[in-house]
Amino acid sequence: MRDKSLILADKSEFIDQYIESYCSNSQLKVIREKLNERNYNVNETDITYRMIGHWDVNNLLPVSLRENSGWRKFTFVEMVWLRIIKHLREFGLSLDKIAFVKECVMQVNEKTGTYDTFEYYIFESWRGTLDPYLIVAHTGYAEIATLSEMKSVANMIGQHDVILISLDTIIAELGFQTNEKQDIFNLTNEQRELLSEVQSSGDKEIKIKVNKGKMLEMESTSSMTALMAGEIRKQMKDQGLYGNISIPFEEGIPQLVKVTKRKRFKK
Repeated sequence: MRDKSLILADKSEFIDQYIESYCSNSQLKVIREKLNERNYNVNETDITYRMIGHWDVNNLLPVSLRENSGWRKFTFVEMVWLRIIKHLREFGLSLDKIAFVKECVMQVNEKTGTYDTFEYYIFESWRGTLDPYLIVAHTGYAEIATLSEMKSVANMIGQHDVILISLDTIIAELGFQTNEKQDIFNLTNEQRELLSEVQSSGDKEIKIKVNKGKMLEMESTSSMTALMAGEIRKQMKDQGLYGNISIPFEEGIPQLVKVTKRKRFKK
């Protein structure tokens, strides 16, 4: 069994409430029934019957699917899991580690035979309120996490090199389009340009002028070789930027060029 202490504090505190609300919501009953109806056959899995049998022998299949004698029909939730197995095998993850991934994220509700947590994330991915990923360490330990949780999950499991599988991608592969995700923050065009400048390569100093919460001007100063200065001049001309270029000399030898770019935004 997985170490419960590794689960993020915020998830352990709130996720059970979200799942309980999802499972008890009478308005979602029809959707839950659709997710757990056996409407899919082997031909629709894009996986051979023989391969599914091989996965069964290695304990990769959900309990509900293994008990479905002959694997004649699959639920949508089971279809998502089968495609996750396929992706993990394409990444080269061993069968025993995939079995551990299943143990981590496919906990079955003994009373209903459903995989409530896994199903909840599938529903939220389809609805567009979350952007969940399966995050898998090289050991096989796994969690489902949103993009905003990703770094925290990686730190908690002590891994920075991990496998990420988007549930959105899996759902799309099964022929369903997820709803468009909303940005975590609604950024203005000026804020997006500032973020782009911050994330661009090279050491630099950035200054901004703000009036009543609105960005009026952005100034970026960086150092580069004299050869690069010509390219920067061209960029400044093409983009209509303001600024200056200065070249300090020492004993007659040009040093790193200091380039200052300024962009003024409309008031």
